[in-house]
Amino acid sequence: MADSPGSQDLLRAPLTIGFDFQRTTGPVIGAFFTALREQRVLGIRDGDGRVVCPPVESTRSRASRSRRWSRSEPRAR
Repeated sequence: MADSPGSQDLLRAPLTIGFDFQRTTGPVIGAFFTALREQRVLGIRDGDGRVVCPPVESTRSRASRSRRWSRSEPRAR
């Protein structure tokens, strides 16, 4: 493809795309990751008594924030 007339006069600059923002995990997921590092699995008990793992900020069953931590058993049921 041939250059169009005047294309020699275009300004050009290198483009570097990046995402330099580092996110924080917050109190719930942060506690979950800390427990994983210590080889423990934690969940949050919801209003119906079920353990949600990985934990979430609020549970769907009651739409309320729950902070009742529960250590998961080392085996699946």
